[in-house]
Amino acid sequence: MKNTKHRSKIIDILKCSNNPLTAEEIYDKCVKTENMNLSTIYRNLKVLNENDVIEKAVKQDGTYCYMLKDNKHSHLLICTKCKKCIKLYECPVYILDEKIEKNTGYKLQSHNLEMYGLCPKCRKNENV
Repeated sequence: MKNTKHRSKIIDILKCSNNPLTAEEIYDKCVKTENMNLSTIYRNLKVLNENDVIEKAVKQDGTYCYMLKDNKHSHLLICTKCKKCIKLYECPVYILDEKIEKNTGYKLQSHNLEMYGLCPKCRKNENV
């Protein structure tokens, strides 16, 4: 994979973010500093994902968010109101994985878990 100015910028934006970002959120951050359109961002996100530099997760509403691949097992916590999404590194599923393997004979390779709720900011706004 060739390292381009646009790919480097996208990687920098994801490095600076504590949370996974949608293509539109990345675009909003690029518009201020780079002359990059949304189709360029999507094209580069696809290349970065195919080359295992970033990972893509689909939210319940069908939108995708992107994060740097860090080889640490994680899950997503997504706000149902503002759609903010954060990575959780605790995994409550490991015990269930072992039980499923024992009961079925399968050797599980991966699992995906997304949790939904209201973030503190949205909860506070609902109480106003």
